[in-house]
Amino acid sequence: MQTVNAVNERKGQGKSPRSVFLGRVFDSEGRCLSPSLADGRGGRRFRYYVAADAPPGDRSRKDTAVRRVSADLLERWVLVALRRITGRAYIPIGALEAWVLRLELGEAQTQPVVSADAFVSRHRDLLLAEAQACPARGEWMVWEVSDRMAVRVVAPVRMQSRGGRSWLFGADAVAGPRPNRGLVAGLRRAHEELRVSSASPMADVATLRGAVSPPTPHARQLCKLALLAPDLQLMILEGRQPAGLTLRKMLRSNPPLDWAEQRTWIRQLGSTG
Repeated sequence: MQTVNAVNERKGQGKSPRSVFLGRVFDSEGRCLSPSLADGRGGRRFRYYVAADAPPGDRSRKDTAVRRVSADLLERWVLVALRRITGRAYIPIGALEAWVLRLELGEAQTQPVVSADAFVSRHRDLLLAEAQACPARGEWMVWEVSDRMAVRVVAPVRMQSRGGRSWLFGADAVAGPRPNRGLVAGLRRAHEELRVSSASPMADVATLRGAVSPPTPHARQLCKLALLAPDLQLMILEGRQPAGLTLRKMLRSNPPLDWAEQRTWIRQLGSTG
């Protein structure tokens, strides 16, 4: 169910961009960054968080404060960081809205303030110790308030947007997720083909009795992606797949039925030229 929800969630994001951290993103001087949309080539829309005194494309300022950042970049980075420090394998966008109380974009650090409710442990004396057990390079955590209701994560990462491109500078610069549009689109299409054919793995028994085969050989091969292990589908949606993995490679090879064998298959496809 988590994988199907994640597919639908991405489809919804593409139709109606939303600002997950509305009113909670601040620059190094404590000024709130507001949501902004920009149109790119082919009608594609890009989401940003922008300081009021730094409209998109403004390069006149000489200071080094972060005044404009890609919303997708920021939200993906926070999602990966939150999953790591809380020990949760899956975190939906709605949870980000509930658990991330504040985001401060410094010149050399990014500091999310995370509600204690996000952590698996409910014991306040153990919570911080558990979070500190799995930091990224140079990352550390402290209690945000004396009553221990939130944790401040201090990461040596700088968010930056310029000339239509976005970067992460710092310890996580090369470790961020990189969604592959072809793979994500192929996975979405696979689920849609099975739904139309009444053969979705999430359908009830009555619906499955009327299942038919997808109409073309390509559609039948594509539908096999929807039968991958849920963690592999989530990996593709979040951009954590092997660097060499492409939709073409996956469609030219039949995935094994066993989930453990599928993970080996994915790794092998990602490592081939």
